Amino acid sequence: MPRLSVQQIEEAVVQGIECAQKKYLNWALLTLSSAPEYFITMNVAEQIMALDGAKYLTLEYNAKYTLEDAGAMKRGRLPKDLRADGRVDIVLWYGKDEPRAIIEIKKFAYDSKQNEKDFLRIKKMLQYNPINSSLQFGIFAYYDEAEDGIRKTAHQTLEGKDKRIRLEIKKYFGDEFIVSSSFQIIPEKDYSWSTGCFLIRPKPNR
Repeated sequence: MPRLSVQQIEEAVVQGIECAQKKYLNWALLTLSSAPEYFITMNVAEQIMALDGAKYLTLEYNAKYTLEDAGAMKRGRLPKDLRADGRVDIVLWYGKDEPRAIIEIKKFAYDSKQNEKDFLRIKKMLQYNPINSSLQFGIFAYYDEAEDGIRKTAHQTLEGKDKRIRLEIKKYFGDEFIVSSSFQIIPEKDYSWSTGCFLIRPKPNR
């Protein structure tokens, strides 16, 4: 089987969010604002697994176990910000049974403190013993929606939220990482919704 490209994976994450939105509208006549966040994660996982290429995937996998399986563990305590006893939404594995990427999914991503926890986990896990670790990159992706208001249109509100998240990402990953992103707004009759996806990779000279 061919190896999945990073671009394919990134596109599958966005497609998974889009699929979740369409599916929940069909099931419940409601947007993802009324669905559990895990529903989005499941649809993202399905889109990734539908790709042609060697891979495995685990959901809600322990962060410490991910590092162990990646060959990154060393003597000493793990960084507190890594939240080693917590769980990563999606861990994508190489076909040879080593973790390749960690993926965190958010609905709305409006809480900066919650975002920070995901940013720091991705950062610390990618930085931890990188010479021996199989982890290649991280993804932070989110769904959002808004209605037109008195002062701002839905489009303006969604753009403003994405801009804030971009500033947060820049703050936490700085010059040590290469961050690429995609953002799109889909207008509907009474509201608009958006998807944002940030691909986070350590610089080659890490």
